[in-house]
Amino acid sequence: MQALLIGAGASYECGLPLAEELGAELRLWLTPERLAAHNEAWAEQGVAWPRPVVALMEAWLADRTQGYEDLLAQLDARADNEAQAEDAWRRSALFVRQVLYGLLLERQIKNSHYARVVLRDFTGIKHLVAENHPLWVFTTNQDCLLELLAAEQFIPLKTGFVDGTELSVGGAAERRTLEFGTWDGAEATADFFGPGESGINLVKLNGSLDIFAEYSPEMSARYYKLASNSKTPETFLDGLLHLNTVTQTLALEQGGVVANECLWQDEEGTGHTWRKQFGDGPDLNPLMAEALTQVRELYAIGYGFGDKALNDQLRGWLEGSAERQLRVINPEVRATPEAFAPVDEQFIPARKKGAGASDFFMSLVRDYGSVLQRLQRSMRHKARARLKEKLLAALAPK
Repeated sequence: MQALLIGAGASYECGLPLAEELGAELRLWLTPERLAAHNEAWAEQGVAWPRPVVALMEAWLADRTQGYEDLLAQLDARADNEAQAEDAWRRSALFVRQVLYGLLLERQIKNSHYARVVLRDFTGIKHLVAENHPLWVFTTNQDCLLELLAAEQFIPLKTGFVDGTELSVGGAAERRTLEFGTWDGAEATADFFGPGESGINLVKLNGSLDIFAEYSPEMSARYYKLASNSKTPETFLDGLLHLNTVTQTLALEQGGVVANECLWQDEEGTGHTWRKQFGDGPDLNPLMAEALTQVRELYAIGYGFGDKALNDQLRGWLEGSAERQLRVINPEVRATPEAFAPVDEQFIPARKKGAGASDFFMSLVRDYGSVLQRLQRSMRHKARARLKEKLLAALAPK
């Protein structure tokens, strides 16, 4: 049985950012001047960040060797360990997640047409769906490209969330009925295709733009995910954009500070507050570990092996059977990482320079398109590389 692990390198081809690009966008947006201006505004509302929080943020902005994940890790650690200032550290971590969420959402929406053009090269995934019943796909990404790909190709998709919850979402903005899947806390029974059933079982390991959490007074969480199955890419993205438009409208009306939250009102005018799940969400790693026991060949597409916990899980999976193989589809990973040295013979790095997600999926059906299509693909690759280069160059000292 085969399965896929999708990392940011696969989304990169579709115009979405790598981790270093998202970190660069955060630095370009959250300048020291803007940070000071925000904190002055928060002071007027009685929620200004204390000096230690500001100092940590300024240090991160100055140290360009650190990614946004490093910043979040530092903020989260202090929120957990420094009881006196816990609320300030927690609010700062939520603020950073809110900015990152907005930056990624903007890329997702603005690049939707470009992404759909690139996703035509991913149609080879249908070959894997036909060969594996079901096809498990695990992803570290928070974008919604895999949902769009399934909708574009009419591939049945399940994400573990139980679909069928319709909610009338609005406020002063336009009201719409949106369908969600739900996941009720740690004890939830996941809704996935079973053995012999055809479709994609998608497991989002680090949350997503379209996953939200509603907390009870006892702090147990009910998770909501915008339903994508049987939706067109347009209606799915419209629903995601509507949720965020309603949030912005209500936040301005209420004059409050929104910290990584989604606000909406039902038909009776009752307000609801959901927490956005950027890097959060239900813990699905145990589910991934269970699913992997049935997998002999895992393709890691665009994953850079920078997540130690995930690497440990993958190495443990390989150690469980000498017949298992981890095949890397990432031109940046041409050698076995040190963490996988004990299972070197089962870890198969990328062999072809420059081969990415599109090349892999097209190779499955041995269809690389016409001469014109190949030329257009090459032009897209070069344009995408220039975009990355320009973004990172904007941070260079002047």
